[in-house]
Amino acid sequence: MLYLHIENQKTKVTMEREVNFYQRLFAGNIKLDGDVIIGDPCYFGRNNDEINNVITKVKPGWYEAFFYEVDYGKSGGSREMALEIFFKDMPEKEKDYLCFDEEIGRVPVDAGMVCAFDFGYIENNMRGENGEYSEDWYQKMCNITLRSFHGEEGYDCDIYEDRGVVTPSGWGDGCYPVFVAKDGDDVVGIRVVFTGDF
Repeated sequence: MLYLHIENQKTKVTMEREVNFYQRLFAGNIKLDGDVIIGDPCYFGRNNDEINNVITKVKPGWYEAFFYEVDYGKSGGSREMALEIFFKDMPEKEKDYLCFDEEIGRVPVDAGMVCAFDFGYIENNMRGENGEYSEDWYQKMCNITLRSFHGEEGYDCDIYEDRGVVTPSGWGDGCYPVFVAKDGDDVVGIRVVFTGDF
């Protein structure tokens, strides 16, 4: 029997949970033009580097987005363990050996979800007339991550208009590490980890 150690960085609560299985699931493809913003969508639009990580020098092109889902059975149901984004045109063997050894920051979460979007797309398409980020867009992110709660089909992690991905953040609110993998100076992989032993 496998047990997974969970640590919530925000509340500093640790626990041991029984794990039935986990699986890697393909969310879809997204197009990134250079800079990527990662954070809780409730904070998007606020000029604060501590709550939104803007990753620069991301290799432009198409990326594959995956999420890892773990089943804790009766003790917790299905939860997302991690979100990963890989440069699509990289050989599969190289993807398997990518080294996510550089932690570039942490994502504070208060809405139970994390987004990774092309920064230029967000800046050009998600602001309302007053310059603030659209409440309508935020509600769309919520609706995606609450599909199973509402009994709808599809995963709670999904692609939005081919320019970003949104996922529930494992056990909900907390502060989660963001790692990158590089090819030279270019970022070619991004990982957000929601459980301590991923």
